[in-house]
Amino acid sequence: MDKILKNAFVKTELIKKTISIIDQKTGETHKAAVFVKPLSFSSAVEDLKNYGGDEAEQIARRIASSICDEKGEPIFTVEQITGEGGQSLSPALAKELLFVIGEVNSLGK
Repeated sequence: MDKILKNAFVKTELIKKTISIIDQKTGETHKAAVFVKPLSFSSAVEDLKNYGGDEAEQIARRIASSICDEKGEPIFTVEQITGEGGQSLSPALAKELLFVIGEVNSLGK
């Protein structure tokens, strides 16, 4: 049990990551720093509450709750990501953001 408890708690500090996106119109690569909030117990509870719901909205919620500015404030709303305002997040940017969320949380290991 001691080995489990040694790493049982999630650090609350934001993790700075750099993302790269290729502009589909110009072919240029753009880089930006984003801050990722590690998943926590409350994230797991939220996932369970939304289990079986709309998958796109679940993914949008994960991005919106995980990607922040340097002060920990969300950069995106779920509506911005899903396109409820008329424009949605590009698939390339969504994939890049999900990748860094996975890196920070050691998902897929």
